[in-house]
Amino acid sequence: MEYGAACRTLVICQRAEQPVTPPAGGCAGAPGGDPTVAAAQVCDGGVHDPELRKRVRRRRPVRKQQYYEYRHVVGFEETNLVGNVYQVNYVRWQGRCREMFLLEHAPAVLDELCDDLDLVTIGSECEYLAEISAFDEVSIRMRLEELTETRINFVFDYVRVRDGVEELIARGRQQVACMRGRHGSATPARVPAQLRTALETYAAPAPYPVGSGTGGRA
Repeated sequence: MEYGAACRTLVICQRAEQPVTPPAGGCAGAPGGDPTVAAAQVCDGGVHDPELRKRVRRRRPVRKQQYYEYRHVVGFEETNLVGNVYQVNYVRWQGRCREMFLLEHAPAVLDELCDDLDLVTIGSECEYLAEISAFDEVSIRMRLEELTETRINFVFDYVRVRDGVEELIARGRQQVACMRGRHGSATPARVPAQLRTALETYAAPAPYPVGSGTGGRA
């Protein structure tokens, strides 16, 4: 193989693993090159060194998992005499987070809810990990766990945000069924197309990690 101007060279220092300037007169790794430098020739858009190809693949940035975020500041009316938050509020915040998601990402579904569509909560649960109190700021982070023809499963992280420090205080799940009909004759219906498309952006792997989010605030 000729080492000339037609061949672009990707050079990686074995010690510092930072790009360095190829030696004058040829590619590093070619006869006369610095033996302490590993080089791979990148010709016609390809990396021809198998080992370097593996290292390049490992260094590709990993896309963070997305979540929809709704932020809420706890009020006195949400706490008991001791000052702790009533557990029922965690379920209410799930519903609020879901509503704000529809408003921001699937507004057409709100019009359908005024017609014959119902999003019926058929199951909800929450695992409490730490207590919170009045004026704590809570980030409710929602992801899609499962999406079928007629049902949606959500997962939630509840994260207290204080002075730039985040603490996971609870986890939750919610199952929603899509129904259509009037006067008590509702039947299962397909998840609206706009809602399905919006939710797929926030699909969570199992187990789902904390990632980066977008969304509203109370």
